[in-house]
Amino acid sequence: MIKFVFKNKSLLIAILIISFLTLFQIAFEFLIPTFMGYIIQIVNSPSRQSLLNDILLYSLFILLSSFASIIVNLINSWIASRASTNALAKVRSNLHKKVLSLSLNEINNFGVESLVTRTTEDIRIVGSITTVLLHDLFHGPLLVLGALSFLIIEGCHYQLVLVIVIAVVVLITSIMIGAIFVLPRFRIIEQQMDDINNISKEKLDGLRTIRAYNAEMYQETKFRKTNHKFTMNNRFVNRVLGMLTPVLQLITGAVTLSITLIGAILIKDSQGDLRYDQIAVIIQFGSLLLSGFITIIIVIAMIPQTSICIKRINEVLETEMKLSNSNNDIEDNNSPVSIKFDNITFTYPGSTVPVLKNITFTVKKGETIAFIGSTGSGKTTIVNLLLHFFEPQKGNILINNQNINEVSLNSLYEKISWVPQKSFLFHDSIKNNVCLGKPNATNAELKTALIASQSFEFVNRMKGKINSTISRGGKNVSGGQSQRLCIARALICNPEILVLDDSFSSLDYLTVKKIYSAIDTNYKNITKVIVSQRVSAIMRADNIIVLENGRIIGQGKHRELFKTCKTYYNFATSQVGSVELLS
Repeated sequence: MIKFVFKNKSLLIAILIISFLTLFQIAFEFLIPTFMGYIIQIVNSPSRQSLLNDILLYSLFILLSSFASIIVNLINSWIASRASTNALAKVRSNLHKKVLSLSLNEINNFGVESLVTRTTEDIRIVGSITTVLLHDLFHGPLLVLGALSFLIIEGCHYQLVLVIVIAVVVLITSIMIGAIFVLPRFRIIEQQMDDINNISKEKLDGLRTIRAYNAEMYQETKFRKTNHKFTMNNRFVNRVLGMLTPVLQLITGAVTLSITLIGAILIKDSQGDLRYDQIAVIIQFGSLLLSGFITIIIVIAMIPQTSICIKRINEVLETEMKLSNSNNDIEDNNSPVSIKFDNITFTYPGSTVPVLKNITFTVKKGETIAFIGSTGSGKTTIVNLLLHFFEPQKGNILINNQNINEVSLNSLYEKISWVPQKSFLFHDSIKNNVCLGKPNATNAELKTALIASQSFEFVNRMKGKINSTISRGGKNVSGGQSQRLCIARALICNPEILVLDDSFSSLDYLTVKKIYSAIDTNYKNITKVIVSQRVSAIMRADNIIVLENGRIIGQGKHRELFKTCKTYYNFATSQVGSVELLS
């Protein structure tokens, strides 16, 4: 918590200003009971000359003091709100940037839903509580010190002091007992919020599957169990916190009543040593003392919950990137080699079984390399390693004869365009989706990319054409249209390396053939990396690698593999006829 404050200069400046203004606020608050005592003293005075004028004068002073206290309080609230909002906006921005820079492994460790909660709910809680803490951080202690000083200077009778001490002890004990039960629940509630987000997201993503299998009841039961646990913890916390308010009111009322009764007895027995106005002032300052203690304890009680949220936020911000990310750029050298995998072995985090074992291959500039194999053979893993989403445990990956561990990620991604297995479009215009990697692309470049990806015709049929809006999740376009727009997004960058990770699954053979022909015509000398389960999509590649259980079991051109690799032959003949394949 302290580290969080000192990292934000705006919070430090706000604390200094608020602490200074709080001194004036406390002074105005102390003037009110003082003037009230003067009024009572005047009323009980034997001399009643100018009584009304004096009462009106001190009443005006009370009114002005109250107004001044309110004004200072409003200024402090405004400063606290502005400072905490600005500080949290900066933290939210830094957290967003950090999340975007995390590797897939680090994102999986946190969980997408947890990252969403930390970016939204945790920051909201920290912001709300920080505003309260800034506003009341000095108000409570100064109120207590001021009230205590007055009671000491006033020479308060020990009976009255004893009442206040007992009340403070009971007050602190009540709140600490509540804190013991409540504070451990905050961490549980935050975790359960992650679980609810996880289930909700999973349900929305798989809504079609749920309806297709009539699994609504199962999903509802699953959600209800998690929601019930979350509700019970929140209910318990709210009940405990709700009980504190009447307890505090009861203590304050008991103190007022006790001081009044004891004061009346003391006045009766003191024979003029103690006056009614003194009792009234003591009651007022006793209430201010209790109010100060309540503020202090509430602030202290808020700190643990805030610290939990800050800790969750810092866990993300302080996560060290495990992927190498040098400041060096990939040089455009004259090396004929575009990509080289040198004896790569890779195991996913948390697993003990290698997904890739001793993978070695070389791709020259302008060549097309393709990968085929059964599910789980390691095809997409090769793409993930090439894009530096993960790092291999053994071996080196080179782009233009430079190790990708020794170059910046920005430089790497400037060389490579990637079309993933599952196409993803943003809730934005078609133009902004296609130009994602090249915002300054010209209309001619955009048109060329759309034509090459076979997207131009269906885009022109849409009402807004390139300015048509893609709905959230790309729901207003078909799977094939979505894939073609993602291919256009990759082509418009005119990359050195084009990675197509099973990107033709929703396209027919003729459309795929037209896309390949357009790429060869408009984007010459591009090195292409193709992953596919369909032989028709890779049969014209310069080099085809057949994978099985993470190993290379065949490598060569289509005709060669058709005759020499049984696995490839089985893939080919199960999809199209032998005559067509050799034609």
